[in-house]
Amino acid sequence: MSTVPERIDQFFSRKGFNLIAFGIIAVLILIAYSNTFHADFHFDDNPSIVENYQIKQTTWNSFLSMFNGTRPI
Repeated sequence: MSTVPERIDQFFSRKGFNLIAFGIIAVLILIAYSNTFHADFHFDDNPSIVENYQIKQTTWNSFLSMFNGTRPI
């Protein structure tokens, strides 16, 4: 008969455990941010997101320039 620590090790070493843990974390993140999915943009979001040409026409150079500046991705 196996001991409790051995049973715990067997449970965490199963192949499906990582998939289940990832799924639980993903669902919790979706629940935590669900109230923001239908929220309006505020403050500087319009010029930074809605009116940003680099987002609308993405090229390799515009993609790289998104990582520079005051508010990188």
